[in-house]
Amino acid sequence: MPLETYAPIYVDATEPSSPYAGMLWYNTSQNRLYIRNAANTAWLVCAEHFLTTVVSANLRQSNDAEKYTASTTYVKVKEIKLNMYLKAVTVKFDMKSNYAGVMAYAKVYVNGVAVGTEWSQDTTTYATYTQDFSVGYEAGALIQVYAHGTTPRSAYVKNLRLYFDFAFQYPTVGTNQDP
Repeated sequence: MPLETYAPIYVDATEPSSPYAGMLWYNTSQNRLYIRNAANTAWLVCAEHFLTTVVSANLRQSNDAEKYTASTTYVKVKEIKLNMYLKAVTVKFDMKSNYAGVMAYAKVYVNGVAVGTEWSQDTTTYATYTQDFSVGYEAGALIQVYAHGTTPRSAYVKNLRLYFDFAFQYPTVGTNQDP
């Protein structure tokens, strides 16, 4: 078959508005490749989770505005909503205390559940905190930073950033069964 007869792949979290028989659609929210059936009435799964993410130094998503909290208990100060499945990601953010010698604390949460290391800072200069996650987060998941201080208005956070790259993940065909 000549190359020009191959269909392009439609890439989006929602299905195409004008599908046709044989059309390929990569659903970024499900990490699945679909093909439209010959009758043009349904999508058939071709492959699942063939595209994955790996930690890297490449910035892909960010929420850079500076936020602070007056709370002395953990409250959400930063958030990024994922628009696709992430198998692995590096999360970075900057934190400082508003007062020298007064502790500020922060940690990464996903969907309101603490998953990261608790970081602390008692200087008025921003420091960057980094943590890699390889758990796998579905599209729509919320990557968050919660923070608090030991006195009101002491925890400042900015530059919540997600770093990752794309990689192909080939399915396992079989396993060695030698005696």
